[in-house]
Amino acid sequence: MKQNRKHKFLLFIVVLFMIVPSVNEPFKVFANSNEEELDVSSVENVTQNEAKELAVNSTEQIELLQEKATMDASIDLPNVPNDQENSEEQAVQTPDASELKQLEIQQVEIEKEQKSSVESLDSWMPDKNLQTAVAKTLKITVSELTKEQMQRLGSEASTGQITAKNVASLQGMEYTTGGTGIVLQTTNGTINDLSPIENVRLLQLIITNNDVSNLSPLKGQSLGLLSAENNNISDLSQLNFSNMKILAVDDNHISDLSMVPNYVGMVLARNQKIVNAEIPRNENIKIDSVKHVLNYDFSTKNFSNISNNGLFISNASPYFGSITWENLDLSVSSIQYEFDRQYSFSTDSRKNNKVYYSGVVVQPFSNEIKAAPVTVKYLDEKGTELALSELLTGKVGEAYEATEKIINGWVIKEIHGEARGVYTEEAQEVAYIYERVEGAPVTTYYQDEEGNELAAPELLTGKVGEPYETNGKQVNGWEIIDIPGNANGVYTEEAQEVVYLYERKKAAPITVKYQDVDGNIVEPTIKLAGDIGEPYTVEKKEIEGYSIKEVSGNPVGVFSEEEQEILFIYKKIQEQSANIVVRYQDNWGNKIEEDTIVEGLIGEAYSIESKAIDGYTFKEAKGEIFGLFTKDKQEVTFIYVKDNAKLPITPSYPAKLVTKNSLIPNLDKGKNNKTTFPATGTKQNNSFMIGFIMLAGTILIYYRKKYKKMK
Repeated sequence: MKQNRKHKFLLFIVVLFMIVPSVNEPFKVFANSNEEELDVSSVENVTQNEAKELAVNSTEQIELLQEKATMDASIDLPNVPNDQENSEEQAVQTPDASELKQLEIQQVEIEKEQKSSVESLDSWMPDKNLQTAVAKTLKITVSELTKEQMQRLGSEASTGQITAKNVASLQGMEYTTGGTGIVLQTTNGTINDLSPIENVRLLQLIITNNDVSNLSPLKGQSLGLLSAENNNISDLSQLNFSNMKILAVDDNHISDLSMVPNYVGMVLARNQKIVNAEIPRNENIKIDSVKHVLNYDFSTKNFSNISNNGLFISNASPYFGSITWENLDLSVSSIQYEFDRQYSFSTDSRKNNKVYYSGVVVQPFSNEIKAAPVTVKYLDEKGTELALSELLTGKVGEAYEATEKIINGWVIKEIHGEARGVYTEEAQEVAYIYERVEGAPVTTYYQDEEGNELAAPELLTGKVGEPYETNGKQVNGWEIIDIPGNANGVYTEEAQEVVYLYERKKAAPITVKYQDVDGNIVEPTIKLAGDIGEPYTVEKKEIEGYSIKEVSGNPVGVFSEEEQEILFIYKKIQEQSANIVVRYQDNWGNKIEEDTIVEGLIGEAYSIESKAIDGYTFKEAKGEIFGLFTKDKQEVTFIYVKDNAKLPITPSYPAKLVTKNSLIPNLDKGKNNKTTFPATGTKQNNSFMIGFIMLAGTILIYYRKKYKKMK
């Protein structure tokens, strides 16, 4: 029997480790025939490693596993035959350090996932005031409040009542599923939905000063007290009155208490404000009164303050009646009455089941008279229709409200007629008068092709949709080359730019002349071309032998449409010129006389004659024997032929002045124009004199012969 127990226990251990998720490395259990005890320490070690791998399981599962693994080691194991010991032996290997480290990392990750999966309190109970009240009841902090903690509510006396104020939502109370019942008091809030407490075991519910209208979630509740003063309740038929002792529903809209049973201890339904559905207007009206509880002992107080001479008539059923009006004025829009009834459920004076029911009932009338329409128009200031008109219809006495239309580019300036009013039998008209929205400005620019401003920009303003027109400006020296496409257009809500492009006009030429004081041209005339308005600068020229005397015209200015002339007037520079070397050679190039140096001033005329040389006859001259002195050196060479006999020398070229203009001014200045020949000492003036005498003699002989022929 004992061995059977050992076999069963061994089988239990094997099955246990087959069920539990296996460890990475198998373990060995050694069953020694000489030792009939289980090696508990090895089993404990293995199961602890398994517990690390099974971190996903709950703490209770891990503890249970360890508890099973550490069972009473004193139980004897059955003897195992030696020949089976090796074959049934299972290798036992404990995880190494790296595997343990990996298990620890996995455990940390699992814990992180568990933490991240925890719902935030606000997600299932959003109202902070309710959170605080529930936590206070449970005597915990708000941070400790969980769905599991909610199950403690009502499980003991200290957790049976929740008191809160200014609560907007009861969401989260649906997790209160434990306990024997709670008292929930939440007042002065904005609660409008009782569905979260539909399945909560409630003993009492106090929801004074909220916004509850639907009591159907309380149908399954067995409330001892319901306090729902100052809400929007109009129907009590969904309540379960089986255990109710007090019903307090003051300041609501309840018109029927007939369903309240007579065993309810106290009913407070005062100050009801009841507005019935509209009924057609008529001269004679009859409506049912509010309905009271059944089986009551009627008090002396009754219906009162019935408007428009109405009359209460009790029905055969004493708990309600009717109120009638006769010959009612058709202009009346509503009628009303007040009621205040205090009574007991029974005539038995020993019972104290009181009912307090009071309030006012308003009966509005619908207006069956069809009113004339109200026409709503949308016009500009000139009366032009901007949008389709609208026709409002209704009944006489009903309110109407016309609405404006959004029209792009327009804003309302004024309203003609009454935008709000009531329908009447007369047609009415409402006109919305619009004016255009102020448009964004249009800026006109006047620029050259490089974007340079040629004239001040112009700013045009107007209202959206109105036309605008721009024109190019007359800019001196410029002409328009491009008229923009948006030169004319309409104002919009966005700013616009109009750009006129210009280029310079071609200007008349400027003539630049260079003359001396006598009007002689000393440098070729030039002409300058350019665009109108373009600046020019004319520099004086350096002319050899001349200096500037004066300038006529504007050497600095701008091109214009008119021709311009600039005249630079020069005068000769009176300075020493270079020498003129006069050489005397035979026809073989041999020097036959000392060279002569002729000197003068730049611009002055000179004339050089050959001289008589004994034994030689003048043949020709090389170089300019007359001309003007310049800065450069000049040479004149006279060529002679050797004589066989001495003959008088006749000059080949008479002495004469080159030009009158170049010679006379020099004579007037008293300049010495005489040239001395060093070899003979004869002055050049003698040559001029001889030539002049010969010329005069020739002329005299010519005229004398002519005169004789005439005789």
